[in-house]
Amino acid sequence: SVVEMLQGLLGQPEGGWPTRFQEIVLRSARAEPQLGRPGAALPPADFDEAARTLRAAIEREPRDEDVLSHLLYPDLFADYEAHWRQYGDTTIIPTRNFFYGLRPGDEIAVHIEAGKTLIIRYLTTGDVREDGRRTVFFELNGQSREVTIVDRRAAVKVEPRPKAETVPKTAAKATEPPAPPSTPAVERKYRLQLAALRSRAAADKAWKRLRSQHRKLLSGLGLAIERKDLGPPKGVYYRLLAGPVSNRETARRLCAALSKRKVSCLVVQR
Repeated sequence: SVVEMLQGLLGQPEGGWPTRFQEIVLRSARAEPQLGRPGAALPPADFDEAARTLRAAIEREPRDEDVLSHLLYPDLFADYEAHWRQYGDTTIIPTRNFFYGLRPGDEIAVHIEAGKTLIIRYLTTGDVREDGRRTVFFELNGQSREVTIVDRRAAVKVEPRPKAETVPKTAAKATEPPAPPSTPAVERKYRLQLAALRSRAAADKAWKRLRSQHRKLLSGLGLAIERKDLGPPKGVYYRLLAGPVSNRETARRLCAALSKRKVSCLVVQR
């Protein structure tokens, strides 16, 4: 914001801000100017610990950019990683087409790797069927292709059901198996991954230390230690998971509060 900028939280311009203008703005916001470099009072970041936590969480070798993004914007990086896991690397799609799609006749080039480019030309989309599905027609490198998708904006008229074979009622009664006992749906909860360590003993020790240092934030949360074998050369890690937390928003708020205290934290669903 303008107030934070004039406080000096974004740095100081050469020669400083105009004194009178700065006084008026900060007085109206009841804020005080901050002297010196904004990050000077922050404790040093543990890049090695952050890299270890990320390595176990995302199950790949984190890049330097990943570690920095996790430390600076933990919630945004967690959302980015979840998007990447579900859809893959969508950064190769041109920005305009990623946000607004293609119109009939539009053609784009998607560079998937060095020397490999996909030429995609959108043709048309079929009408909505009763089950809410459509067929999308396009060309891929000059070859006609089609794919069936679910149109989430369409009002589905008929609930899709698997087709059953027609059998006489008497035969159906004779061959009908007993109904299986109903099993309640498993409700997935959210947990906070606070560390990824080489041994279970180290994970237990880290939990006791974190509970002692951040009792107010972690009170009411239980401990779950998850063993994860990443294979050679990475080996086995023990993930320290605190929770469960009933919803994602609460878990993100807790993670944000812990991150401000320089505790590595990722929201995971278990």
